Amino acid sequence: MITKDISKFYQFYPCNVTLVGARKGNRVNFMAAAWNVGLSFNPPPFGVSISPKRFTHDMIVKSGEFTCNFLPIENIDIIHGTGRTSGRDYDKVELFSIPLEKPQVIDCPTIESAYAAYECRLVHQYPVGDHNFFVGKVVAVHYNNEVITQKGLLNTEKINFAMYLGSNTYISTDPGTMRLLPAEIEVPVR
Repeated sequence: MITKDISKFYQFYPCNVTLVGARKGNRVNFMAAAWNVGLSFNPPPFGVSISPKRFTHDMIVKSGEFTCNFLPIENIDIIHGTGRTSGRDYDKVELFSIPLEKPQVIDCPTIESAYAAYECRLVHQYPVGDHNFFVGKVVAVHYNNEVITQKGLLNTEKINFAMYLGSNTYISTDPGTMRLLPAEIEVPVR
């Protein structure tokens, strides 16, 4: 089948989801981003694509730094929730009870429950269609040693990482974990 309708094309998925963190003043925000990639070993840049419409986008531009946090599928409610709500409207750290870990180099915290997290200093920003591609120099790496093999790889027998398939659908290394989640999030009244 061939189509000229390219408004939605999900065939490049699955993508490993990262929660991009940013801080401006006392405000910390996280958003889910499936479009992320390592770009080189030396120097160690990491890239993530974020729409200028997103609250996190402006926080990264103003602070010049960000974190990328990789959570297991068991944290799917945090992953999906941070991608479907706006930091303009909610304090997502409080709303989703996100446990923070103190950063080592930059001012933005990482997520304590992440099996891996990168602290990044913004070095480039490129407009790419309706998104901007941020390139950060990785200045610190946090990881859970219990889920890493002797070769430094993720041990898929000990971690089920969250991958995005598009259209609010997630899967992990165990195909039995695929879950279709609602597009709209019910936010509890506080």
